[in-house]
Amino acid sequence: MLQNHETGQMAEDGNLTTPSTLRIPVDIIPIDMNGNITKAGWTFTNCLITDLGAPKFSEENGTEQDVDVTFTFVTRVTN
Repeated sequence: MLQNHETGQMAEDGNLTTPSTLRIPVDIIPIDMNGNITKAGWTFTNCLITDLGAPKFSEENGTEQDVDVTFTFVTRVTN
């Protein structure tokens, strides 16, 4: 079972015959300021987001948004 720490609600995290519907794969791909891929990155499997921060951006010049995300995962694969 997984528990939402803010609400206290719990949900089943899947079982041996049914995969979890709460977990997703996450790909991290490093890019530079020009949008060029700098590394192959990583793939994280069976991720569960445990904390998602509010977006941070500049209203003055429209720069990209930054969001802090914390997640748990089962495996990490270097691409």
